[in-house]
Amino acid sequence: MPELPDAKRRRFVGELGLTAYAAQVLTGHPSVASLYERAVGLGRAHAGVDPIKIGNFLQAEVLRDVTTTGLTADLPLSAEQLVEILALVAAGKISGKQAKEVYAKVARTEKSPAEVVASEGIAVVGDASAIEAVVREIVVQNAKQVAQYKAGKTALLGFFVGQVMKATKGSADPALVNETLARVLAE
Repeated sequence: MPELPDAKRRRFVGELGLTAYAAQVLTGHPSVASLYERAVGLGRAHAGVDPIKIGNFLQAEVLRDVTTTGLTADLPLSAEQLVEILALVAAGKISGKQAKEVYAKVARTEKSPAEVVASEGIAVVGDASAIEAVVREIVVQNAKQVAQYKAGKTALLGFFVGQVMKATKGSADPALVNETLARVLAE
């Protein structure tokens, strides 16, 4: 007899660390639960692709494209594609925003996420000098906010990060952006 939804929810929370809500959502349909479990199994082979990240991406991106009729479901991607997208993020090859873009391009296809990233030229900008040039441009364009930041309004760092991400269309490495901004704003 297959595992009942209540038992599966308890296992997802207890063994995989999901919230009760996430476990409820991911066990809402047997095909979705099966996709999640296959992805978790595959994700164990990739550093940074943990059950929580898989569950979050499924809930945030994939579930809106799932259509169900009774016990059948039309899933927009395979567990392999899902894990490959998240492995690319974990490896720093694409950002979370770019992961959404890659998902949109592989959904309902047999395409490999890595092939889409290569063919479309999707990649995180990790070149420190390129990011610094954008940061310096943003700092010059926003002198008023720079003065406020230096006067102690450190919450404006988020504003500057947003401006850099906007200028790079979300392709800048967020950690490098934060590091570069902190250094440039401290000058």
